[in-house]
Amino acid sequence: MVPDTLPVGTTLGRIAAARPWLAALPTLIVQVRERFGVRLGPPWHAGSCSWVAPAELSDGTPAVVKIGWPHREMYGEPVALRHWAGRGAVELLAHDPDRHALLLQRGMPGTALGAMHTPAGQRLRPAGVLRERLALLAGELDLPPERIVAWGLARRVESALWSAAHGDVPGGAADLARARILAGL
Repeated sequence: MVPDTLPVGTTLGRIAAARPWLAALPTLIVQVRERFGVRLGPPWHAGSCSWVAPAELSDGTPAVVKIGWPHREMYGEPVALRHWAGRGAVELLAHDPDRHALLLQRGMPGTALGAMHTPAGQRLRPAGVLRERLALLAGELDLPPERIVAWGLARRVESALWSAAHGDVPGGAADLARARILAGL
């Protein structure tokens, strides 16, 4: 269940502090599978700090199991997913905080934003909505937004989307849009 080529292994294998977690990962996978009562498929070859695999609930519902190496960025994920309750994000079906494991609704990817034939401003909206939701979550948790790591990710997504869409926006409108986004952060 943990192939040598899996990115989580190749990445974390270079970090001495992560090696004990990697050594325990096969046992964690079995424990999490039993705890959540799921059937697991082969892990996906993605992610550098988590083992992630498709799963199936006992009733056949598709899901995803994610077991994270304990680090700062991963602790806010179950909090945010619980807060959003499936609105604009996959639903958190179960959480095992002792094993840093999540059982998630399986989300199906749609059209890549870069492949959409819509104006750049429309493609930027999802990142802006995410940023606003993160700000609301930070307020409810009584944290400054920068303490929620995903806040920084949303900022980078906005920037990347703007850069990818820059050619679609005439003249200085792209620079103005970017300035407005950044001013709102």
